[in-house]
Parts: sequence; C-alpha cells; structure tokens
Amino acid sequence: YPLGCSHGVWIAQRRSAGQNNASATALKFYSWDGKEQMSSHTDEYKDIINGCMSGAIVMNNDESELIMIDGSKNLLIFDVEWQGDKPILNLRYEYACGISDIRQMHFDYAGNLVTSGTETFTVFTLPTDNNQILVPAKSSLTVVPADASLPVSVTGISLNQTEVELKVGETTMLVAAITPEDADNTNVTWTSSDESVATVVDGIVTAVADGEAVITVTTEDGGFTAECVVKVLTPEGLETLAAKGVYYRGNVIYNEQGLDLIVYDVRGRVVASGNTNLSLEAMQRGLYIVRAGENSMKIMR
Repeated sequence: YPLGCSHGVWIAQRRSAGQNNASATALKFYSWDGKEQMSSHTDEYKDIINGCMSGAIVMNNDESELIMIDGSKNLLIFDVEWQGDKPILNLRYEYACGISDIRQMHFDYAGNLVTSGTETFTVFTLPTDNNQILVPAKSSLTVVPADASLPVSVTGISLNQTEVELKVGETTMLVAAITPEDADNTNVTWTSSDESVATVVDGIVTAVADGEAVITVTTEDGGFTAECVVKVLTPEGLETLAAKGVYYRGNVIYNEQGLDLIVYDVRGRVVASGNTNLSLEAMQRGLYIVRAGENSMKIMR
C-alpha cells in the first residue's frame, strides 16, 4: 500500500500484531532517490508500531501528520517532523478503534478521517488544537450495507450442572449454554482444576480418584466462564487390589493372581490391559488408575 508525498513514498504492509521485524516490516519510507529513510522495525519504532492491520495509511495536506492502524486495531496518529527527506514520527494519540475492515483512508473538507472497507464506511472526528482534552479519534458514524449482518457477540455462559457427585470411574455430561443463542463465535475450552481427581473432554467429565475438582468452561469470545464443582467418592466396600496380590514396583504392575487388569490415564483413556504383569516403562510420567472389576488403586509413574 504505497502513499506518495513531496519527500518520497510510504510503504505500508499488512502485518498481524507482533509482526514487525526486518523480514516483515509494517511501515517504511523511501525518498524519491530510492534510499530507505525510515523503517518501523528499528529500535526507535518497534515498540510503538505493532504490525499493520489494513496496510492503509494517510497524511494530511501539509505532511505534518500520519495516521495508520496497527495489527491490534489501534488507530495511531503521528506528528511528522522532516529532517530533509527523513521523517521522524512522534506518537501523539493511540485509540483502540476495533475496526479491521479498512482499505482506504482520507481526510474530508472538515478535517475528519474517513475510512472505507469492503462493508463499512466510518467517519472519525480527530482531535485538534481546540479539543485535545476530548477522547481522540472518536468514531462518529459507521455505515454498513442493508444486507450485511452485524456480528453477534457472546454476553455470557452457563452450565446445566453447578455441582455433581461421582464415584470413581463414573462419567457425566456437562452442557454449556451460550448467551445469546445466535452468537457468532460459540467456541469454548474446558479445563479441570485437578486432573488427578476429575478430567473433562468436550464437556464429558470422568471421575478419576477421591477428591474435589472444579470444571471450568470458557468462551473464546469475551472470556466468559461457568463452573461445576465435582466431588469424587470411592464406592462403598471397595477392596484394595493390594490385598489381591496386585502391586506396583519398578515401572511394573505385578499381578500375582492373574486378575483382568485395566489401566487408565487421568483423562480416562485405557493405556494398558491384561491378566499378567503389565509394564509402564513406555508410559509418560503421571498418575494412573488400575482397575479389576469393582476394585481399583492409584499409582504414580
């Protein structure tokens, strides 16, 4: 995206936030003799210019002001001081405009910043010498096509259960309800505060061992959360496998009575089974559950 002026030409390249280095520079300026006079990856600017959202830039008529949108959707307003053909940029205002759909920018007759994109047309009232105490670059008008659907943001999330009791080996399904129902981004992540007690995969909770864990679901849009407390209990009358000749030593589960053993990891996945001695030598370090019928024991690899 080139922009010419009396001293030379600006080159803005579309770069995501964090992309502003020698091989992926967001903004450069070349004088008309072809010499590079400014680059945004240098120490002078690398902490100020964080990428370039649209590649669109604009200068005012006397070339004393430069405006661009960085990779974090911030509107940056620079005062430009010229030392010959070398521009010195001094950041005057930074405003989180939140708009990424910008392809062109220009000033109107009243000094407002006018931006246009594939589906938006926005006018920003910029600060002047008479209103510097006001919020800079306030978006005063946004126009979208009549058939364009506006994004629907997430405003909250809830779970069908907020507390549940399970016995070791049991599972339950947590269902997340996002508000509003027609939100565009319904992606969520699931986490357990203690995977040695209970694990969760896509809302399916598996009880691993005695204790208490908090299952949390978090929305990708907005970071809203909901929680469910899971209490895991050992079934009454559960015999220890040690009394039946099953014990763990030197990365091997010894099975003296030839019981049918199943070994689970903390996510409830079967990692080994059989009625002989079982080696865990190739397994990752961590907590495992050994079961034989209704009997179980915990081991630490």
